[in-house]
Amino acid sequence: RAQMRAWSEYINNCFGALMAVLQSADKEAFEQANQVLINKFQPLSKVLSSDGAFFYGEKFMTIDSTYAPLFLRMKTLNELYPDFLLDALPKNIQQWMTSLLAYEALKKSIMGDFLAIYRSFIGKMAADKYIDRQL
Repeated sequence: RAQMRAWSEYINNCFGALMAVLQSADKEAFEQANQVLINKFQPLSKVLSSDGAFFYGEKFMTIDSTYAPLFLRMKTLNELYPDFLLDALPKNIQQWMTSLLAYEALKKSIMGDFLAIYRSFIGKMAADKYIDRQL
């Protein structure tokens, strides 16, 4: 339980790194921030179960629901701007993301057109930043 709580807290670092990507002023800063975000997943990839679709294997747990919103935003950003390097994530993280975002209960929890909602959020939070200009 303590390990799960620690990794659940770790997501704050990942969300902070994603916000740095969105706040990047130019392409160089964007690429650097994107690499920092990718690097945040290295420690997670070492503890992620290899025995199933979720963090601890086949059973969906709280930690999975903790990371789902981050993964949804990362996937959506990649759909909006393919230069966002999801392919650079460790393979087991990519598989976890894919499994989580395909999980029926999570798919049903997404309200409305998330792509449009997230694009609007980027327009407000990253107005005139590199990513907003690219979109």
